[in-house]
Amino acid sequence: MEFRALEKRELRASIGDYWTSDAGITRRIDSLSQYFAYKVVNRAWRIVGDHNGAKWLRWRDMGDARVCLQCQRYAAGGRRGYYYIHWFMPEMPVHLGCRCQWEIIFREPEFLRQMRLTGNL
Repeated sequence: MEFRALEKRELRASIGDYWTSDAGITRRIDSLSQYFAYKVVNRAWRIVGDHNGAKWLRWRDMGDARVCLQCQRYAAGGRRGYYYIHWFMPEMPVHLGCRCQWEIIFREPEFLRQMRLTGNL
């Protein structure tokens, strides 16, 4: 049992040392800069879409096994992942390392048109 406790302490110490090392600080700065760059780009998509006549944005995740549960929930949220451009919509990126993006939709998707015509939208 002592051996496992020693391993855990050593592991914690080495992890703590990494994040305060030059490599760890560089990695954190890189992650933050990527996060803020994605935030600017995805906010710009919302503005560009609105100014060019788009009515809908679609939350697009990468669709692979690495997509987190929160991103999956947003990709299925709104109206099946579609958000009207003037509705409240989640901020993107959701977390560090998020790979989701907005897709600008110029034509109203058929299922949304049907919902609107039947009064369910």
